[in-house]
Amino acid sequence: MKKYRHVLFDLDRTLWDFEINNKATLNEVFDRFHLKKKCNCSFETFFEIYNIVNNSLWENYRCGKLTKEILLTKRFVVVLEHFNVVDASDAISISDYYLAESPRKKQLLPYAKELLEYLVAQNYSMHIVTNGFKDIQHTKLNISEIRQYFENVFTSEVIGFPKPDKRFFEFVLRSLMCSHEDCIMIGDDFKNDILGACSMHIDAIFVNFESHKVESTNHCLKEVFSLKEIEKIL
Repeated sequence: MKKYRHVLFDLDRTLWDFEINNKATLNEVFDRFHLKKKCNCSFETFFEIYNIVNNSLWENYRCGKLTKEILLTKRFVVVLEHFNVVDASDAISISDYYLAESPRKKQLLPYAKELLEYLVAQNYSMHIVTNGFKDIQHTKLNISEIRQYFENVFTSEVIGFPKPDKRFFEFVLRSLMCSHEDCIMIGDDFKNDILGACSMHIDAIFVNFESHKVESTNHCLKEVFSLKEIEKIL
């Protein structure tokens, strides 16, 4: 079996359970800011609209159409406007609370810490490669107590290019002073993590938690449906 030196991990939805942590924080927001009354809706409706707005704005951010600052404040402005709440101070307060509390949630995906312990024992050098914002991602890693497993945290905010841009992965390879053959990428996002890595001929493991259909014969690609299965590859 091919021996790698470096393991590149995505963070959100690969190790850190974004879905559970995000929903828990938004539930707190909904109660704390009395949005059931202000928005005249259920939490599930609020949550659905938030996800639609947030996903759209993140896509615009990755395409360079939005700045970080606009993304982080505008999403709650747009959500509240959907429910005819136009108090800008509400959106700012909600954004501040969400940004402070969301990364402090600790829930990891099943077998995340066990996998990291296993890879440490195998003497791999491990690194986070993420499109998330620097301060937020560091907080997540520290609070969930997995920062110690990683030698580097590479963020698109610092590098200047987001995954799947080849320049993101070129920066990582230069920083590690290694060849693409020395690395393997592990992530849940087929476009950003897997195709991005494969564009630089970096082998990749697609953690297909949702059992999405994958139409690819790319030789770089390996597919698993749980984190534990990665032990069979590494």
